[in-house]
Amino acid sequence: MGSQDYRKQVEEIVGYLEALNYVVVKNNNSHYKITDPISGRKVFMGGTPSDPRSVKNFVASIKREFGRREIDDLLKDSKKMKRAIKDAKK
Repeated sequence: MGSQDYRKQVEEIVGYLEALNYVVVKNNNSHYKITDPISGRKVFMGGTPSDPRSVKNFVASIKREFGRREIDDLLKDSKKMKRAIKDAKK
């Protein structure tokens, strides 16, 4: 997976979480801090890939910390992801 593909996937995931009212902060080094608005739990993510499994590790962290298991299904279907973001923003 190239760097552009990685960034696109991360931006889609981040967009989905933002639509669900998660607090997303991106710092100057392109790292993300994502906070669950209810529990206050946090997940940190690098903005560039450090290895080919970066996105999978990011998704695993989200599932583990936030209990968002459905995000795995959304990642497999980008149309479904975009539809979920659109629906969540309504």
